[in-house]
Amino acid sequence: MPLYLVRWPGLSASLVRARNEDDLIAILDEVADPGGCTHTVYRGPVWIDFDIPVEVNLPERASGPGVAPVGVGEVEIGDVADLGAYHMFKVGVPDGDSAAEMLDQIIGLAFPATANVMANLDEAQDRRPEPNELRGALRRDLAPLLQHRWRHAQVARRTDPEATLMKILGVTRHVPGLTKKRTRDDDSNE
Repeated sequence: MPLYLVRWPGLSASLVRARNEDDLIAILDEVADPGGCTHTVYRGPVWIDFDIPVEVNLPERASGPGVAPVGVGEVEIGDVADLGAYHMFKVGVPDGDSAAEMLDQIIGLAFPATANVMANLDEAQDRRPEPNELRGALRRDLAPLLQHRWRHAQVARRTDPEATLMKILGVTRHVPGLTKKRTRDDDSNE
């Protein structure tokens, strides 16, 4: 199954594995309107860290002959009130060449204007981009958001049955599997 790099209308991107493009659109529809997204197959490196954000304290104990190792019952676990089934992890990217390569490829594909500004920086000098240059690049990378808002406005103006369904579903493009296209056989069976 291909791994897709999905560019959402705002300044965010996702890596999503799907069987094909129709499956991808259906998966994206689980969280938001896929109508404003663009996507491409991603073939670069992947390295993502998943941490459970809870404080863990291990008791200090002298080591040596006859000293038992710390048992699991002795480990102190901090506050767990914010952990839930779907919000259990803190997701991040480690330092390292493979992770840096992944980030370079993702930003280059998903946010090309911003990537161009960042590529022109001299890493040895740890230089930061000029704020106005970076803002201009971010604005250019927001073009999909503006296009998505335009599509929403177009659907809102329409009064046909397809547009009515799209408004109910909160989408700006057809999502495979949500509606069955009628065929002549369907009409003859009624």
